[in-house]
Amino acid sequence: MAKVDMVISHDASYDAFRDIHTHMNYELRIPLFWVLLLTQATFGTCGDEQTNSNCLPSEKAALLTLKAGFVDPQNCLSSWEGQDCCRWRGVTCSNATGHVVKLDLGNTYGQIVIQDEVFFADMSYALHGEICSSMLFLPNLNYLDLSYNNFSRSKIPEFIGSLKELKHLNLAHNNFDGRLPNALRNMNSVEELYLGENNLMDMKPSDLKNLTNLKFLDLSENKLIGDITEFIESLSPYRFQSLDLGENNLYGNLSGWIGRMTSLTTLSLSGNNLSGPIPPSIRRLTQLVELDLGDNNFHGEITENHLLGMSNLKNLDLSFNSVRLIVDANWLPPFRLSYVDLSSCRLGPKFPEWLKWQTHIRFLDISNTSIADEVPVWFWHVFSKSRRLILSKNNLSGAIHNNLSGEFPRRLEYFNSLILLNLENNNFVGSVPPWIRKKLPSLRFLLLGSNRFNGAIPGQLFKLELLQLLDLSNNNLNGTVPSSLRSLQALTTLRDDTFASHNPFSIDIGINPLTDEVEIVTEVDTKGQLLDFKDNILYYKSLDLSQNNLVGNIPEEIGALVGLRNLNLSRNKLSGDIPRSVGNLESLESLDLSNNDLSGSIPLSLSDLTFLSHLNLSYNNLFGRIPSGRQLQALDDPSIYEGNNGLCGFPLPIECPESKTTSQYFISEKENSHDVNIGVVIGFAFGAWIVYGALLFKRSWRVAYFSFVDNMYDRFYVFAILNWARIMQK
Repeated sequence: MAKVDMVISHDASYDAFRDIHTHMNYELRIPLFWVLLLTQATFGTCGDEQTNSNCLPSEKAALLTLKAGFVDPQNCLSSWEGQDCCRWRGVTCSNATGHVVKLDLGNTYGQIVIQDEVFFADMSYALHGEICSSMLFLPNLNYLDLSYNNFSRSKIPEFIGSLKELKHLNLAHNNFDGRLPNALRNMNSVEELYLGENNLMDMKPSDLKNLTNLKFLDLSENKLIGDITEFIESLSPYRFQSLDLGENNLYGNLSGWIGRMTSLTTLSLSGNNLSGPIPPSIRRLTQLVELDLGDNNFHGEITENHLLGMSNLKNLDLSFNSVRLIVDANWLPPFRLSYVDLSSCRLGPKFPEWLKWQTHIRFLDISNTSIADEVPVWFWHVFSKSRRLILSKNNLSGAIHNNLSGEFPRRLEYFNSLILLNLENNNFVGSVPPWIRKKLPSLRFLLLGSNRFNGAIPGQLFKLELLQLLDLSNNNLNGTVPSSLRSLQALTTLRDDTFASHNPFSIDIGINPLTDEVEIVTEVDTKGQLLDFKDNILYYKSLDLSQNNLVGNIPEEIGALVGLRNLNLSRNKLSGDIPRSVGNLESLESLDLSNNDLSGSIPLSLSDLTFLSHLNLSYNNLFGRIPSGRQLQALDDPSIYEGNNGLCGFPLPIECPESKTTSQYFISEKENSHDVNIGVVIGFAFGAWIVYGALLFKRSWRVAYFSFVDNMYDRFYVFAILNWARIMQK
């Protein structure tokens, strides 16, 4: 969104008409437009402000009517005041004519922009309401962007199809539903059309056949159904530069048409039901910069011949297909990639040697690719500047560059820009190195689960200030849970703080923003099951130390991690009480402490965890009444507590003995009485000291006090003597 200056002074007449307009029905908006235009003609010629204005009165009135139809929760259009609408936010005028030619009202607040695509936006800033047809009075408008707003459950306005000069139309991520308007199907002036992330239904291939000048088309994440070949052929797409049909329900294959789209720079067909082999004719797409065919049903082989002409390729995603990459060990690729996702393809069993030439890669995912080989020496050098490496679900073993067979790769210490490191499900052995804290300071996600690491957990690991997800599960680690875990600053803030800002969001890598396209798929053991987290892992905070040999108490400092959503310490040898501070973990959704040697009673503070939806305390040595009320009342599965023979009460079928309840009551009362007695003593001492201090340091008070005491003593003495005398006389 273009940055424009804010005009401070404004004509009060517009404020008055705008206030009236907000209470009027839609039917009155066009007449109101003419009222505003008349007002501009009557009053707009007076005052110094008009002399430097490029804004046409009719177009200013049209914009004010448009604004009145919006609900603007964060007052994003506050600059839409004053005479010169060409200086309003999001409005661009022609320098020659003063006509409004560009209207950019896309919601850019809180956006993470990745590879020129919006990855996230703060929807609290989104406009909603109605899109007013006063836009028709902007006859020279050639650029309209209303993306990442929220016109939920409404249809794309029919009148937009009447904007004959429009070349760029972006209505993406607005929750529009229904069908594409008839008028929009005939906008042959449009060159760029972005309708992704809506709920458009029943779209037929023929709906866009008249858009003969299209070069950029995004229909991703809608409800498109049909044969992709029929869809493509109806578009006359061979001048296309960008085509995104991802995350729909298209089927068919690529044969027959893919090799003819030679102008494409971006092709995204991910998340459909496409099948068949990837044809060798794809090599004719020599201008291609981004190729995303992930998450389909493609099969067969991809050879050097497929990729021969793609010298401009930067981003390659073939993930989650049944394809096998077969290239010569000495193959020199024609491209220099920055983003590679080949997860769940077939690369192995040998480590892919062609990666040694890809010195610019910032994101690499070769997880679950059937590699059973040594990690070559060159790998740690070539990828030392990478930001994300995912190598999990392979069989990486053998000699690593530090000559310590199978230990944590020492070469990783040069990867100081990494924010995610996933080495899960491999055969790494040895200790978790303490140098991770100093050498990998940007780490946010560290996943080392299901290896054979041993030794104690280094306390330095918990001093990674940005670390928000740590998985050391299913290893052979021993020792205690370090109390230094309170130093995990990213976990001591509440759930949305890690990336939240009123400025545009960015994923910080050191001091640099992330610029590569990212789709993270990470498996997390939470809520009793393994769940795949994709992009929303950015906001997930988890600590998993399960299935190790950890001993000792759960440190009280665990209560400082108030941002945690998942805590799993199960299947260790932890002992002692469950710390009451666990009740401070107000964001916690899943807590698993099962299969340990924990004892004592269940702290009542657990009932304060209002987001808790999964709890497992089974197979410990806990005893006493299970706390009731609040969130614990909703967790009524008896298996949560099984294997604790001393527990009783709901939801177990074992009732608590009355005597035990009474005994516990008196113990509680005694503790409360003890607390009260201490309070009385402290209060008495404090009050006595106030009186004594006043008499000690204030002479006049001291004289008055003792005079009063002497006087009272004399009176009491006389009273006592006289009454005693009367008694004796009787």
